[in-house]
Amino acid sequence: RVKHIAPFLEFDRDPYITLVDGKLLWIIDAYTTSRSFPYSEHFGASGIFPMVTETGSQESGQVVRGVNYIRNSVKAVVDPYNGSVEMYIYDEDDPLIKVWNNIYPDLFKSKAEMPMEIKEHVRYPADFLLTQGEVFAKYHMTDPEVFYNQEDLWVRATEKYYSSVQPVEPYYIMWERPGSDEPEFILMLPYTPKNKQVLIGWIAGFSDPGTYGDFIAYKFPKEQRILGPQQVETKIDQDSFLSGQLSLWDQRGSNGIRGNVLALPINGTLLYVEPIYLQSETAAYPELRMVVLMHGDRLAY
Repeated sequence: RVKHIAPFLEFDRDPYITLVDGKLLWIIDAYTTSRSFPYSEHFGASGIFPMVTETGSQESGQVVRGVNYIRNSVKAVVDPYNGSVEMYIYDEDDPLIKVWNNIYPDLFKSKAEMPMEIKEHVRYPADFLLTQGEVFAKYHMTDPEVFYNQEDLWVRATEKYYSSVQPVEPYYIMWERPGSDEPEFILMLPYTPKNKQVLIGWIAGFSDPGTYGDFIAYKFPKEQRILGPQQVETKIDQDSFLSGQLSLWDQRGSNGIRGNVLALPINGTLLYVEPIYLQSETAAYPELRMVVLMHGDRLAY
């Protein structure tokens, strides 16, 4: 529906449903993109945004390949009961959305017109943070020689999900930044040095109305060894009880499922949390059986 209304925008993979004054509303992020924006480098990564085919299936697409400009300029709100769509311009400094707004003056509303009840549910989009992270992984290097030799290149941390290794997806958590006693809703993503598994830093985007759009990056000292998600997975595999239990669950008729590893920053340290599920071949959905925690070198479950 939103793609037909505004085909000149790119839309996020993950619409999310909210409850506002007793009504269900879908919110979906939209992006303005360009391949010819002046004084901007073209982005080489692909597959961050999948393309939706005419049949409705998602494919790893070319949406961000070759793009040299992207802004999360629009939030679309869809009422699933009557199908009505409201599009709000959330980045009023974006020159591209200003042009589209001049072309279609009745299509968009301003950010100020979005009801506060909806604004409280708006969140930092995961696909946007992924794109920012891919760029920041290289451009955090400010020394020209280090940048030229790519000596401090970051990559997304990896984890064991189900039975395969994959990059960590951005995840939402409640977090109190240093010096604050108010928890905030943030989207974070951990990083490791290239070809290493220790944690080197993490990035985050803020979602609360007062700080929406803030982007921060934490860099860890290189001389200090901080476990990465993949190393936590190894610790789980090396624990005699956990490895035995997982092998037992993986026997015929059932399947042990490793959930996402969450690295939660708490008081200057990191607490790792991983849920483990069990699914029977005859069951419709998996069941949470165990939660593994790791803090420092201490493992608990």
